[in-house]
Amino acid sequence: MPLYSTTEQAREREWEHKRRVGTAKQVADFVQALANRNHAYREMGIYLAMEARSQARVKQGIANITEQIGFLEKVATAQRDILKYEAQVIENRLALISMCDNDSSKHVNTYLKKIAYLPQPKSTEHNQ
Repeated sequence: MPLYSTTEQAREREWEHKRRVGTAKQVADFVQALANRNHAYREMGIYLAMEARSQARVKQGIANITEQIGFLEKVATAQRDILKYEAQVIENRLALISMCDNDSSKHVNTYLKKIAYLPQPKSTEHNQ
């Protein structure tokens, strides 16, 4: 006589399948949040450069101040997006480590933090 009935075995397989699908979804959400955050950083870099260019154009009287304000608004939007996606990265990282047992959760957390880490931009000094 088997220890588990076929119904119990089927139920355990279904639970394992759901657990694996849930883990895969959390991994996908984590990676998507990283991609969105990194894209928002690139957008902000572009908008900061365009705003600086616009500021110079306004000083020279070539452009109207509304051009500069438009780029400032885009910078603010990109900053908001960065914070939103960073929060999603943290949420997904915490969800993933909560799916681990106590022994492996520290290693998984360290690995996910390493993946999510963005180095500080290198400042360039301009000789004036």
